[in-house]
Amino acid sequence: MTLLDPTPHLHTLDDTAALLMSIDVLVSVDTSCVHLAGGLGRPVILLDRFDNCWRWLHGTPNSPWYPTLRIIRQTEPRQWGPVIAQLCQALTAMAHHKKDRTRTAS
Repeated sequence: MTLLDPTPHLHTLDDTAALLMSIDVLVSVDTSCVHLAGGLGRPVILLDRFDNCWRWLHGTPNSPWYPTLRIIRQTEPRQWGPVIAQLCQALTAMAHHKKDRTRTAS
């Protein structure tokens, strides 16, 4: 897998929005990119801390503001291992789903 850093080409919010429209999913902590991607209807996985901000609610992996956003939250302070394990499962499921859709379309 090749990782590319597009940030040198992002000068405006429009540039960032264009980039977000071209990716399969945004994985991030709580940043403006999460809100922009959610507002654009792009798939987002938010990695959230135990003592999260009120806007991400408690007890739900969903957001009332962004239907395409999924929240993976720490269950204990400073414990990111389980969050990353859930992220890996979610990304694997997304990749399998995309592969199945591609196979069906051909």
